Amino acid sequence: MTKEFKVKPVGVGLVGCGNFACITHLPNLHQSSLADLRWVCDLDEDRRSKAAAYSRAKGTGRVKDLWDDPAVEAVVIAVRDDQQALLCAEALKAGKKVYLEKPGGGSSEDIDGLLAQEKACGSKVWMGFQKRFSPAYQEAKRLLDQVGGARNLFLRMTDDAWRWAIGYPPGALMRVDVCHFFDLARWFTGAEIASVYAIRSRPDDDSLLLQMTNGVPVSLIFSGHGTMDMPKERMEAINERGGVTVEDYVEVCAFGYPDEAFRSTFPGIIRKDLPVEAADWLKGQGAQGLRKLRRKAWQARQKVSNLAPGESLLEEDARWAKIIPNFLRDQGWRSSLEAFLASVRKPSEDFPAAGLQDAKCAAEAASAARESQESGEIQYLKTVSPAEPFAPLPS
Repeated sequence: MTKEFKVKPVGVGLVGCGNFACITHLPNLHQSSLADLRWVCDLDEDRRSKAAAYSRAKGTGRVKDLWDDPAVEAVVIAVRDDQQALLCAEALKAGKKVYLEKPGGGSSEDIDGLLAQEKACGSKVWMGFQKRFSPAYQEAKRLLDQVGGARNLFLRMTDDAWRWAIGYPPGALMRVDVCHFFDLARWFTGAEIASVYAIRSRPDDDSLLLQMTNGVPVSLIFSGHGTMDMPKERMEAINERGGVTVEDYVEVCAFGYPDEAFRSTFPGIIRKDLPVEAADWLKGQGAQGLRKLRRKAWQARQKVSNLAPGESLLEEDARWAKIIPNFLRDQGWRSSLEAFLASVRKPSEDFPAAGLQDAKCAAEAASAARESQESGEIQYLKTVSPAEPFAPLPS
């Protein structure tokens, strides 16, 4: 009989117990066989107490408790962008492996400092550009790579940031959210961003045209002025003869691929608190199911906002009103975190995730986009070579 050996879980600390961290990282760490979640840290006592009670980890308001604990081998840093670089540098100095949420800092200079610290410590930071690990995007890239990659790429992101991005200055989402798209542009095309041209109708309502160093044009549309019932993300790529589309992480369609399935659906994240019909919609209905879920949750929230004084909400509507559809699409959060934990236990020269250099590229592209909006001119990134036209594919 073959003897099975279990991998020892990685001792982990979570820094930051805000809404995003508690919906994504906290349950993923708590449920992972690769993680031994030992500490949750947040300055807010109520938030950290709830996180500690859920995960059965110790709660603290002092990051030093994590740095000083030798059982903590790795930390997941999920705080606001203006705190990320400082905490990441401290974690590296304390000898911890780091999973750092995007964008990695408040500026490109912050990331330069982290790159220097990373080199001094000899420990590579794993960036939270987890969309690379989304099953739908993994499938799209597999299809595109079969035929020489994308020749033209379109990415759209629209959500209700006007509601949730409280505290961010106007236009800040170019750096803290569109950074995902800058990373995906490089990942899908296998090239660097050579130039950026950006226009806007109002802050956080942006259209961008990138040209990659291999000549591929990438069109980006971002708006923080949508609603919850509107599909948030879409990708379209044209290849040599045909193309691939991805609808909100739950559906991929392949055009011009005779030996591949035309339509593939990807289940969303099924949570225990979901109504039965919502779980069914996510399991196999693809984009249509997610649209129904979005609409139902949005309608319930509308009822909440329109309640008259003293009026109560029906139990079903109250349950639907608590659902946040954006967190029910598999954007690769768990897969990315599991890969990070596996790399801590078994380091490899092959680094499949985005790192600090990728974060720096995204930060520089965001700066170039803002400069283009102000000047009305194309901005050329100084750190890369000019774009070159495609070489013809073999016939």
